[in-house]
Amino acid sequence: MSFITFLAASKFVPVIIWQTKGGVSLPTVSAGDRLSEDEFQQNVVNKLHVDGPIFVFLQDSLSFEDFTLYGTARHALSSKNAFSNLEKILDSYSSTVFPSVESPGNVVTALAKGRDIVKVIDDETSIDNARNKILVFNLATTEFDNNRERALKTNDEIIGKVMKRAKSLFPSFVALYTAVRSSWTIPEIGRAHV
Repeated sequence: MSFITFLAASKFVPVIIWQTKGGVSLPTVSAGDRLSEDEFQQNVVNKLHVDGPIFVFLQDSLSFEDFTLYGTARHALSSKNAFSNLEKILDSYSSTVFPSVESPGNVVTALAKGRDIVKVIDDETSIDNARNKILVFNLATTEFDNNRERALKTNDEIIGKVMKRAKSLFPSFVALYTAVRSSWTIPEIGRAHV
């Protein structure tokens, strides 16, 4: 794989969106679909209208393989599921999973539509006055942690705490979980010599 191919592949990351019931209907995608930055903005972001806050949980890296390796698929009956809060949230709200979106972090400003964008570290109490704001939670790094599973679980706990608080404060909101870059790239396959 060339360096250019690696860079292109690393820009595509999952985006998970959930919203309170009665939110706008989002397009469905199949597992192999990739959305360009423009397609994501036109078909998804521009349709997100909510009379409440927008929560963006932004991680350094994420891929669909993380959910396979550290989620229910592997740890169904175990406390090791790194996404247990996220999975409960997705069961409770109207949600859509976009498995591969090009640079979704770049469209956060497009979500603004006259709203203030507030960067938050991990303090769920600061959401009390978030009614017409976009709160961007820059989650803890996972990429260089010696225990990726533990790092993902820590971020999942932050998402769970924030959403529990949001549920008690706001009748309607939208939330996104995504990353700056992919945590997984396809390894280069050696060429066979004939």
